Amino acid sequence: METKKRRFTIEKKMYLFIFAMIFFAVASVCLFSYIINVSQIDGYFKQLTLDNAQNVASLIDADFYKELRTIAESEEYQAIRDQAEEEDDDELVIEYLQEQGMR
Repeated sequence: METKKRRFTIEKKMYLFIFAMIFFAVASVCLFSYIINVSQIDGYFKQLTLDNAQNVASLIDADFYKELRTIAESEEYQAIRDQAEEEDDDELVIEYLQEQGMR
């Protein structure tokens, strides 16, 4: 019985080279496309978030929130809030804020 030697011929080398080049080209195009799309999607959602934040900022009453923050940072409010949390009664906080002139 004769044994045939399997050789890595030039034809097989060319097919392997062509396959490798096509695979590299496809992978490069996919990677490039992915990077561009991710960048565009990030930019779109960043702009959407910024636009929404600007819309909300234009609709709120800044003076009301400034006054509310000042009241909320006071020691008296913190004590009432802690008491309301222990008693599980939000009415204490609501009454305090109404006494302070908050709507």
